Amino acid sequence: MESINKQTLKDKIPWNKGKKTGYNSKQAEKVKGRKHTEEELKKMRGRKLSKEVLEKITTINRKLFAGKPLSEEHKKKISEAHKKSGHKWPSPLGKKKSDIAKEKMKIFHTGKRATTETKRKMSWSHLGKHDGEKHPNWKGGITPVNQQIRHSLEYHFWRSDCFGRDKFTCQECKIRNVRLVVDHIKPFAVIIAEYKITSLEEALNCEELWDINNGRTLCDDCHKQTSTYGNRKEYRILAKK
Repeated sequence: MESINKQTLKDKIPWNKGKKTGYNSKQAEKVKGRKHTEEELKKMRGRKLSKEVLEKITTINRKLFAGKPLSEEHKKKISEAHKKSGHKWPSPLGKKKSDIAKEKMKIFHTGKRATTETKRKMSWSHLGKHDGEKHPNWKGGITPVNQQIRHSLEYHFWRSDCFGRDKFTCQECKIRNVRLVVDHIKPFAVIIAEYKITSLEEALNCEELWDINNGRTLCDDCHKQTSTYGNRKEYRILAKK
């Protein structure tokens, strides 16, 4: 191979000489570590970006951060930055949603069902917020406690758990595909009287009331043959004890 003459390389003019290709070394040193002044920040804050620029920013951010969860350190940095700038997220309370927003929410939630765990969390989060005098349909406390418990979401979950465990089969005659009920082995009224339950909140905190081992799946005929069905004498004696 022929040796390359170094002198000829020096004599050649580079292709990018005299052209603006970005920061040079001197400009880079000036910019590095430089902070914006208050006047510059005010100008930047007041500046409105065009729709095209905003679309470009969103597409770039989606490519970079889509499906990537933020680390705890990153979340703390964002939180501190918002606190320093005094940024506050607008509250949605009291604001009417547009028809377009409602339609989007409808499409998003269509076909989606909350899990049992999520439903229970929702139930507990609303506990006490609309009870008693706080409810718009409050009429002075005319609904009995027994009825409140039997219509509660936790009672619905207790029945569902018992049905699922027993595979929707009567535990006495082993019949299926008929009307089924969940019978309390230790009567419902006895537990309420024993723990002196006077409100729905007290009932929700009673573990024995929601124990699935105290429930059994029965058909209507087998349920009517139990000693605790209806207002029978044996049932009234147990309830008084």
